[in-house]
Amino acid sequence: MAELLETERSYVKDLELAINCFLKPMRTASTSSPPSQKDFSSPSSLPSPLRGKEGIVFCNLEEILAFHKGTFLKELEKYETMPEDVGHCFVTWVRKATKNLNNFLYQFLLFFFICRLPSSTST
Repeated sequence: MAELLETERSYVKDLELAINCFLKPMRTASTSSPPSQKDFSSPSSLPSPLRGKEGIVFCNLEEILAFHKGTFLKELEKYETMPEDVGHCFVTWVRKATKNLNNFLYQFLLFFFICRLPSSTST
């Protein structure tokens, strides 16, 4: 049970890191003017093709974090002293977790596929 809780807490921290270090700066860069020089320390250094695409790149990552931090982790912690019953937590929340993850994976694969398309096609 300790390992399960440690893994879930680590996952929540990783999601927070991704949002704070990548999604939020990308969102900020999308609303700022393009840089005049290549200054990669500035949020405005985001390449033009990625501007305004944070919803595509990160899809529902904030929703996934909200679920894992606000619901699932708290539910798991309730079973810390009775690990034999932790299965109830998974049965109760599996549909919500699966829906969030499926949405994210679908968007990720779609974005990956689109990025691999040739920029122009010849006929």
